[in-house]
Amino acid sequence: SYSVFYYLSDSTCKEIIEARTEDGELVWSLDNGNVPTHIGLIGVISQQVGNYYLLSTENGVECRDIQTGKVLWTNEFKEAVLHFIVEVNGKLVDCQGENGSTALEVKDLTTGKTLFYEEDMNRFIPNNEDGYSYVDGSKYVVKGSTITYDVINDMNEEVKVGTITYS
Repeated sequence: SYSVFYYLSDSTCKEIIEARTEDGELVWSLDNGNVPTHIGLIGVISQQVGNYYLLSTENGVECRDIQTGKVLWTNEFKEAVLHFIVEVNGKLVDCQGENGSTALEVKDLTTGKTLFYEEDMNRFIPNNEDGYSYVDGSKYVVKGSTITYDVINDMNEEVKVGTITYS
C-alpha cells in the first residue's frame, strides 16, 4: 500500500491510498480528499506497517486492515515532525524525531492504546553532555520483541557511536 499525492496548488493536494497485490492488482483504494500540502510530508502518518495501513485523519490516526481497507481503530499519536513506525511483537513502535530530540511511543496494535511514551530518548545516551548524539529512528534492527536503534553523533559527520534498545 502507498499514498499518491496530486498537488492542486501550493497549499493543497489530493491524497489517494492504494492497496495492491505483489502483482500490482488493486485490492482497495481510498480517496482521502483534498488536504493541506503538509499532510503526508511533515508530521503526518500515511504508511503500511505489516498487515496494517496507518493514516492520519482529522479524527486521529486510523488503523486499517491491509486486505480489506476496513478501519480497525482510530487513536491519537503524539505530534512529531517525523514518524518511524514498525511492528514489534504485536505492538506499534513509533520513534518520533523532531529538532534533534527523539521520542518513543508504543501502542497496542489491536486497540491503538498507548502502552509507553518517553518524551526524550536522547537522555538515555551515556556521556552525551554535549548533546551532539541522538537516537536515529530510521536505523533499527528488530529481534523478537526487541528493537535496537542506532545512536548517531552529529559532530563526527553522523557516525554511529552506539545503540539504544527497547523491549
